[in-house]
This record gives sequence, C-alpha cells and structure tokens, in this order.
Amino acid sequence: MLVVGIVEGAINLSKAKGPSASDIKEFGFSDALRNWEKTSTTVSGQSTEYKTVAGRVALFAKGAIKGEYLLTAAIDTDKITSQKLFRDIDPNAYYPVYGDASSKLYDAQSADRLYVRVDKNKSYLLYGDFNTATADTANKLSIYSRALTGAKVHYETDSVQANLFVAKTANKGYVDEQPARGISGPYAVERPNAIANTETVEIVVRNRSQPAVILSRTRLARYSDYDFEPFSGRILFREPVPSVDENNNPVYIRISYEVEEEFGDKHWVGGLDAKVKISDNLSFGAAYAKDNDKQTPYEIAGANIEVKLGSKTYIVAEVAQSKGTNAYNQNFSSITETNPLVATEGKAVRLEIRHEGEDLKARIYATKSDAGFQNASAGVVAGRSELGANINYTVSPNLELSANVLNTIDESGGITDGASRESAGVTAAYKVNDMIKVEVGVNSVKEHLINGSGGAVSNVGTGLNNSAIPGLGIQWHRIVGNAVNLAFSSERDSLCHRQRIYKWSN
Repeated sequence: MLVVGIVEGAINLSKAKGPSASDIKEFGFSDALRNWEKTSTTVSGQSTEYKTVAGRVALFAKGAIKGEYLLTAAIDTDKITSQKLFRDIDPNAYYPVYGDASSKLYDAQSADRLYVRVDKNKSYLLYGDFNTATADTANKLSIYSRALTGAKVHYETDSVQANLFVAKTANKGYVDEQPARGISGPYAVERPNAIANTETVEIVVRNRSQPAVILSRTRLARYSDYDFEPFSGRILFREPVPSVDENNNPVYIRISYEVEEEFGDKHWVGGLDAKVKISDNLSFGAAYAKDNDKQTPYEIAGANIEVKLGSKTYIVAEVAQSKGTNAYNQNFSSITETNPLVATEGKAVRLEIRHEGEDLKARIYATKSDAGFQNASAGVVAGRSELGANINYTVSPNLELSANVLNTIDESGGITDGASRESAGVTAAYKVNDMIKVEVGVNSVKEHLINGSGGAVSNVGTGLNNSAIPGLGIQWHRIVGNAVNLAFSSERDSLCHRQRIYKWSN
C-alpha cells in the first residue's frame, strides 16, 4: 500500500482594540485554509478577541487490500471544486522534457474533494469523474452520454455486464454538430463557458444523398487531436478536417459537452444498464437513464436483443422510448427538421443484420422513430423511417466492389410530413499500385415531395486518387439526362490551398 499526503493546521489567537476592532474579520495568514475552519469572536467594550482553528488533509493512497481488492483513494479538503472534470496532463502546459524517465498522470480524477475506487477483477466501485456511455454496440437508441461526478458501480463477469450510476449536479449536457470547412479551425460551439474536459469530439460522416444518415463516427483524443478552450467555446484541431471524404460524403464535427447553468439548481441524474449473455449466440440488454432537471427533465429507456449466426454474422433488434427535452444543435440540411427545445415523447425501433467477413462486409438495416423521440447520442433523426443496405466485397487484393441502397420517409408531422427520398449506388475501385487507385461508379437519387412534385438525379463518374499527396485527386462526373455536365473536378483540403476545376457544357 502506497500512502502519501500532508496534514496541516493553523491556530489564530488575536486581539484588536479600538472603535473599529469589531470590523476586523480575519487575518491574511489564515486565508489558505477555508473549508475546515472554525472561528469564535468575543467582544468586550472596544476590545475584540478572535480564536480561529483551521486544518487541511491532502492524501493519496493506492494498494491491495486482503490480496483481492485494489484501492485507489484521494482527498483534499481544501480543493476548489468544479474546476474541471477528468483532470489530465496537458503536454503544452508544462516543460516538454522533464529530465528523467518518469511518467506523470492523474490517477484519481475527480472534480470533488474526494475520489475512491475499489477494483476486484473486472468489477469496480467508483466515486469520482466518469462517463455514462457504454461500449455496447447493440445499445444505440438508448445510449446516454454524460460526463458527471458522482458514484458508479460496474459489475462484469463472463456472462453479465452491468452499470449503475448516480450524481447530483447543476450541469446540463449539450451536443453541437456543424459541417467541417476543410480547415483546422477554430470552430465554435453554441454555448461558451463549458466545463473543461467534459467534451467529447467526434468526426461524423453522413450520406451525401441522405444527410440525416450517419455512415461513420470517429472519436478524437484530447490534446493529441485537438485543443478545446471551454471559456470561449472554440476548438482547434491539429490538422485540417476535410469537408468531404474520399467518396464526397459530407463530414461534420460533433461536440458533446457540459455547461454549468448560471441559475440552475443541483438535481439528481441517474441510470443503469445491463447486458446478459444467455449463450454464446444470444444476449439481452437493457438501459435506463433519468435527468431530474426541473427546467428540462429528460428520461430514456430501451431494450435490445443480439443473435449471433456463425462467427461473423449478427442480428440486432432494439427498441427505445424517450420523454422530455434533449438539447441538440443540428446544423445540417435534411428533409426532417425538429425543434430540440420542445418537450416531447416518442419511441424508436431498429433492426440490423450485419456480416463482417474477410472479403464480404454487408449491413442491412431498418430504423423507425416517432416525431417526439429525442436522443442526441443515438444518431437518429426524430420522425423518420429508414430502410437501407450496404455491401462491400473484395474480389482481389486490387479490386473492390461496393453497393448501397437507402429509402427514407419523413414522418415528423410537420410541413414535410410524407416526403420521401430514395438513393442507390454501385462503385468499383481498382488499386493500380500503392499510390494510385481508380474508381468507377453510378449513383441515383429520387425525391418525392408532399405536393406531388419531386425530382430524380442520376450520374456516372470515375475518379483517380493517390496516396502520395493526401486529399489530391481527379474526378469526372456526368449528370444523366441533364444539360449541365460536371466534367472535371480536383479538390484538396489543406491549410493554405483548396481548389476545384469545373467544366460546364450543354
């Protein structure tokens, strides 16, 4: 057991005389110890006596207990709370070279004065900073992601995984999403004065034909990938974030963060989730979370089942229900627009069949959400039905084929209710060598509006990409059945250079 710490105390016995003696409240040398302080005052005529006793305990302990438990504990009675969560070493805040081979890190992360963690095997009991999100891929609709300071219990065996958390906080969670502009920043969030280190930054790629459909989400690491200034709400990335990916799908930046409400009262936030493995091929899961904020209460619950067919094929079915508001600033264009500040209630369901083979990767999915369903972490737009499939097949080390089809229907109940959009595409990619890849594809998009109007756009194209200069390529597109042709295009995202070359013909 390793125990290091400090115990300090101060005793102040003072006496003041004169007409202003009773106005003297404290003396400078006792300012450092505030939380454990007791003061008594005795007034006799124009004489005032002060007696002050103050103390502080700062302690860190780590080690085994009874040979089967690992204890990590820290306490600092004079610590200023709510400065930041998940305290960590900022490599830019200190000397880059410390002169020895030691490693520096925060082992007891807590915005409170107390941190306690007890581990046994894969289970643990924690009081400190934690994130409520889980890594269960079957739990997407009811996932609840917050950065909190409180108590958490994690229980894990070969067949059961469970989490229980509770916290009392005045913070509110926000999610901002904005399109990448091909630069490293700065990008700004909607709410400044965020709590440091509560942010979660993700790069989100959306379908170019169906902007509300998320193709991929990549989580970035603090300090190594970006710097976030919570006071101003600005984020700066280490390298430029491209506006589109290699397939011309739009790229967005999603930032989840916590803000301490100026006039908000502390309220309880709690939840639990569990996953039970019935057999090697069958598992059940459930989740529940509730935020008792008086101004914006929120509640979400869900259940899922996962069936494994063979070693590489999975079937997942999930249902979830939300109640209340969930602050989400969606700055992307889609046929469905929702008001994130209106108290609503709704359900969402999804079914997914996924195959992850070495040569063949396929995904067939269906999702349906009510207009009142709200969960910013789920990546599902309220009031929408989706049915789609993605297939990628590696014919040889140099040839890869891919196809996708997607149908969406707006069921938001607003002015666009009943509108639909269909998209389909086929692409073949051939790798000439380690630096050059040639792609040929066909894509079609059809849209049906509620007034009976609509449109269809089909195009064929080819592209030449290289790995010697990332982001630089040549593409050719032709819009079928339209008098306007996009013949040549070249695009590169960087700090100082970005260009496109267009040729228009009739």
